Formats: sequence, C-alpha cells, structure tokens
Amino acid sequence: MKARPWSTSEKEFVLNALDSADEDEPARLDGRHRHEHRECKFTFHQTPGFVELALGKTRVMAQLTCEVVAPHPDYDSEGFFRFNVSIAAGAGIAYAAQRSSSEEIVELTRLLERAFKEARAIDSESLCIVKGEKVWEVRVDVTVLENGGNMADGVCLAALAGILTFRRPYVSLTGGQVKIHSLEEHEPVSLSVHHRPIAVTIASIAGGRHLLVDPTSLEEAVAEGCITVCLNGHGEICSINSGGGTPLSPEQMKELLQLAKRKHAVFNHTLEQAMRDAGHVFEVDSILQAKQDGVQGSAADYMDTAADDVPHTGGPRSARVEEPGAALLA
Repeated sequence: MKARPWSTSEKEFVLNALDSADEDEPARLDGRHRHEHRECKFTFHQTPGFVELALGKTRVMAQLTCEVVAPHPDYDSEGFFRFNVSIAAGAGIAYAAQRSSSEEIVELTRLLERAFKEARAIDSESLCIVKGEKVWEVRVDVTVLENGGNMADGVCLAALAGILTFRRPYVSLTGGQVKIHSLEEHEPVSLSVHHRPIAVTIASIAGGRHLLVDPTSLEEAVAEGCITVCLNGHGEICSINSGGGTPLSPEQMKELLQLAKRKHAVFNHTLEQAMRDAGHVFEVDSILQAKQDGVQGSAADYMDTAADDVPHTGGPRSARVEEPGAALLA
C-alpha cells in the first residue's frame, strides 16, 4: 500500500517551523533538533547474520547466507559478496513522478556495494578455500519493511550488523579433500572485517540553510536534496552520494562532513552496545592490525582541511571498542 503524497501545506509547515526556530531549539515535527537522529534499535535473531533494525518508523531486515562456488578466473583467490536490496510491498513508499521503487533499489544496492566492496571493508581473500577451485560466496539480502524516511542509513546499518554477526561454517582441507563442518562439529568462523562503513544522510533544505540529520519521509519531500556520506572508524570517506538538490558551498560541505563524522561515532557506539547486550563478541584482530599500519585519508583530508575537535557523544570510553583512527572521531 502506497503512502499518501505530502500536501503543499504540510511541506510549508515544516519549512516555517525550521525558519522560526533558533539553532538550539527543537525545530522538527517529531521534537528533534536539526542534528539529532531518531532512536535506533537492533534485534538480533538466533540465526547468525539475521538482524532487524528500527530507525524511527523505518524498519529494515538483513539476512546473510553463504555457499561454496567456483572463483572468478581473474581473481582466483578471492570470494564473492553479493548485495541484494528489496522493498516490501507494504513498505508505504510515496512514489514521486520522477522516482520508482526500482530506481531506489538500484541506488540502495549501489550504496552498499560502494561502502563495503569498493571500499574493501571486508577481506575477500579470507573467503578462499582452494585457490582457483573453491571460494565462499556470501549473499547479503536486505529488505526494507517500512519506509519512514532515510532508507539509506537503515539499509547500511542493517547490512553492517548482519556482517558483524554472521558466521560461516568451518572448512578443513585433508589430503586434497574439502570438508565443511557442521555447527556441532566445529565452531563457525566470523567474517574478516577491515573497517565498518556507516552511512549518515543529511537533508539540505532552503539552499543549505537547514541541514537535517536522519530526515523523515516528509522532510525528504521538503528537501532540495539529500547527501549520504559513508564513513568508517578511520574517519575515511567510503562514498558520497548526492541525490539532486542545489549545490553546496565548500564551507557548507565542510560543516556537513564534520556533522557526518559526529553522527558516525554515535551510530557506531549504538551498534556496539546493542551487540554487547545481545552477547556478541567483537573481532578485534583486524582493528589492532589497522592501528599498527596507521591511518590515512581522513574525511578532513578529503576537504583539504584539518579535522576540528569533535566532542565524544558515544558514552564512556571504557564501554567502547575503539575503531582504528578513533581519535579523529573522539
């Protein structure tokens, strides 16, 4: 069932509320400040890699599966990651004249591919079983169950949570014979994750005069455009996607990137805390190795400016697992 289109009066009401409120006052219809995101809740199911995310009224489900396949001839020692995004029939998407669900699905799928595959967030070589013969193919299926706005952040967070909690079967090689062990025979193996990309979407309203974090569907209808920035714990930009709208000045873009960095720290802490509460143990080997290798290419470097001091908003540091380059976000 499609949601009703937003009326002109509703859009004008949102814009008038933003214009009349001071910067430090709640100016959004749901009581949030401009730079405040909605409540984020994770539900981890018993099946590894099966996660549900609720970001306000936006609900997303991610589920990972794997199978043994033949490798690509040109990359015979690397496994595969397949991302598949779908939107449930009852998601309540308000289709605009120039947009369709298929276009949105393509955009969301490309967002995941840029953030995880092209940014090399996951070690594909660790999925190799026998070079040139057998590798793992991991399929990440993400379904938008309900669209309350900002599907991009929800899809990326749900996929990341699924990847961090997924476990593939243990494989042994004896005398040239490959044996895939069941869960009863051997402890399953987690994926090798180099860094954790998290998407932060910011809506630009009134020519960039108002920058709203985590926009609702109504705010997306009011905005001239939305910019989704994918960052990891290093402070590196994995991807930037701009959905139309008016161009922003370099100063506005710097403000937007600093805002995205702060929100990345909050989302990352929320995910870590949810995983701790669900009893999941973090794999830190790749994080420690990344710290030894050093950090390069931060978001501030991208804008050719030094990173501003960002206040820590993710709770006490003793309760966090620090990402590589966390000093850029803390």
